[in-house]
Amino acid sequence: MNNYYRVFLGVIVPVFLMSCTASWQPQCRHQALYTAAVLQEDYRVQIVTGLTPRGQRHAQAQAYISGHWEWLSLVNDSITIAAPDYQLSDMKTYTFSEFASILDRRTRHARSGERVYSIVQNDVSR
Repeated sequence: MNNYYRVFLGVIVPVFLMSCTASWQPQCRHQALYTAAVLQEDYRVQIVTGLTPRGQRHAQAQAYISGHWEWLSLVNDSITIAAPDYQLSDMKTYTFSEFASILDRRTRHARSGERVYSIVQNDVSR
């Protein structure tokens, strides 16, 4: 089994199933991970996180296309190149694997009954 499918089955599926939201709708972190997972088959990808003007954490994927990083958006189940969702401050970039690992740790904490509000620590601990 290819490593991408192992990551998908072992990390992405549980993240979608064990979301910490009450509505069970995908949030920006889920959409960023999904778009990066799909496009990494053909492009270099990264996930950018930061604070919105209202101080909320946000995540959005980028792909390296034609020599520069393009912001990606999920619209009606289609991945499109788009403008950034917000002007982010305190931006950090993560590889697909790093971000998936962060969400996996957060999902395990959420399963234990702890409600998780932020998605990214100040650094990626390994």
